[in-house]
Amino acid sequence: MLLPLTKYFLFRTKDIHSKGLVGKFDCPDSDTFDVDVNVTLVRSLSRKIQVNADCYKRFVDQAASFDYLEYGSAGTYDISFRVVRFKLSDDTYECLVTNLPREEFDIQKLKLLYFAR
Repeated sequence: MLLPLTKYFLFRTKDIHSKGLVGKFDCPDSDTFDVDVNVTLVRSLSRKIQVNADCYKRFVDQAASFDYLEYGSAGTYDISFRVVRFKLSDDTYECLVTNLPREEFDIQKLKLLYFAR
């Protein structure tokens, strides 16, 4: 069951072979997958800021609005989500990013949700 205080999201992104969001992650090169990704957001380019080995480190620019970290701070903000890819036709794929629970929202349910937008 979904928790009422959690903010859930589901959005489409460019495919894994593009220069978009998921193109930078180590995703399987297959037609269909559902993988977990952990990202640590930082607002400082200092190399002293360490992140877990299983996380991607991403810089949030000063121009980007982000209330959880002050620009230039040494703080970090961790976020986890799923990257889901499925085939639409012989040569077309859809890539979705979500934090909806896998136990309740498998690939088929995510397809229905996205196409119902």
